[in-house]
Amino acid sequence: LLRDVKDLIDIADDYKMQTLVKALSIQIGNILSYQELSASVGVSFQTLKKYLNFLERTFILYRIPPYYRNKRTELVKNPKIYFGDTGLRNAVLNDFRRMDIRVDKGALYENFHFSEYLKEGITPSFWRTKSGAEVDFVIEEYEKLFPIEIKGRLKASPSGLPISPSFRSFMTKYRPERGFVYNDEVSRRQGDVFFLPHWAHYPIY
Repeated sequence: LLRDVKDLIDIADDYKMQTLVKALSIQIGNILSYQELSASVGVSFQTLKKYLNFLERTFILYRIPPYYRNKRTELVKNPKIYFGDTGLRNAVLNDFRRMDIRVDKGALYENFHFSEYLKEGITPSFWRTKSGAEVDFVIEEYEKLFPIEIKGRLKASPSGLPISPSFRSFMTKYRPERGFVYNDEVSRRQGDVFFLPHWAHYPIY
């Protein structure tokens, strides 16, 4: 990566690029704050933008936009970030532990599903309101809308499998014909929500 950087762009300090890539590795699945990232890496906003554009052009990093229809109540600007290859991301952090003992398990599963959507030619967005409700992915294809949540182990109750208030809020507001919750092991339909294990990832339409 750093060799490519030196060949393709004029970079005075490759250590700062390395610091940026490591910082981004920790933040997969998070909403990007350009101001905080610029301060932590120690580069100007313009330099940060240049580095991020390079990482996107070389398919290392992806920024996905928020999904919105109401600018007053929903986020419209700051993207979330993912790596095209989770192996590279793990190499940057030098962390190849088993999934069952990792504290970043949820973020890795989220990045895995994002990578699978890319392979299908789909670029998802995400949904978040200014009050904090959030859905991991929103896919709009063929005039249909699909909200997607990425979870770990689910525990059923007498009323069924848990559906987060944020996910239900999206379902109520936008009325998609179905939603998907990927998790560690459960495969079940619960009304208009389909629960599927991570390994069963497939095109949702």
